[in-house]
Amino acid sequence: MNDSEELPDLDELDELDEDVGSNDSYESEAPTRRARRKGAQSNFYMACGAMVLVILFFISNTSDQVIVVDGSGYDDPILIVERPRGDFGGDGDSDDSDSGSVESARGASDANEGDDFWNTTPPPVDQPEPGGWGIRPAQDPQNPPAAPPPLREPASLDRSELDPSARVEPLPSLVARVKASIVFLYFQIPQGGPRFSQHSGTGFVYAPGLIATNRHVVEEAHQRLRGEVSVRLVDGRTFGGRILSLAPGEDLAIVECRLPPDIQSLALGDSEDLRLAEDIVVIGYPLSMFGEVTVTPGVIGSFRRSDNRIQLAAAINKGNSGGPVFYRKTGEIIAIVVSKVENGEQIGFSIPVNTFKTFAHL
Repeated sequence: MNDSEELPDLDELDELDEDVGSNDSYESEAPTRRARRKGAQSNFYMACGAMVLVILFFISNTSDQVIVVDGSGYDDPILIVERPRGDFGGDGDSDDSDSGSVESARGASDANEGDDFWNTTPPPVDQPEPGGWGIRPAQDPQNPPAAPPPLREPASLDRSELDPSARVEPLPSLVARVKASIVFLYFQIPQGGPRFSQHSGTGFVYAPGLIATNRHVVEEAHQRLRGEVSVRLVDGRTFGGRILSLAPGEDLAIVECRLPPDIQSLALGDSEDLRLAEDIVVIGYPLSMFGEVTVTPGVIGSFRRSDNRIQLAAAINKGNSGGPVFYRKTGEIIAIVVSKVENGEQIGFSIPVNTFKTFAHL
């Protein structure tokens, strides 16, 4: 051993032993403290439970109903027994009577009479005694309630609309029948030199040699070309026409033209008999297209009484102006296309055909 090393003092070793001993005693006392805390918590929970039971006891003594479950299965009925408030059996002025034993929810017939309220035999269901008992049994699954009566049909239902014999003309047949009388109107305005601007629209024959259209379709020809326009049929034959009349204050016009005798006049209906959402079809020459007509089915969207317009839920394009709107139910013309909504889809407007008949003196 090196002489320079110093041995520890005995007093210091004793102090270290005392510190270690104090830590061991603290660790040995920790389980006892935890047990005490758990015991205090258990006592608190038991006290809370006892308070809940006392509250339920007082509530049951002062409530109007006592719910009793009879039977061992979930399918057995639940009886709700009603009794007067504060009357727990015996004399009405006493609340300290014994409750007795309950053998079933329907009352024990062999219980001591007068001991508790279960001895009183309840009256028949739905016939409670005045101020006495009443028993409302749960619904018996074996005897379900009777089914409710069937709903009556609306009084306004029109049975003729449901009649299969009331057939509507198929759309291909309608188009084939009327397309020869729907014409393409167009004219060209010189712009200097070889340039010119072309204007076009749609019209339809409503009387021999007379064509209905919009004023804005032919108004430029009335001002620049002395009212002369070209009339082209669906089969390509072209004839010269002239503006006969422009409606004052309304977007309507009449063009006269000598047409072949095979071109039939189209029937005009009654725009007062229309209803919302009824089927219509628009036929015309949109987008200045030569050749076959374009067919656009749709429905009546609304009636704008303020400006005398019928809103159409149908695809209307430039060039459809002046074209007929057919009522699918009758195959007659009930309006004349006048415009479309530039920023909307499937929205267009038309003039009621009754307005045109007034203008044409029909």
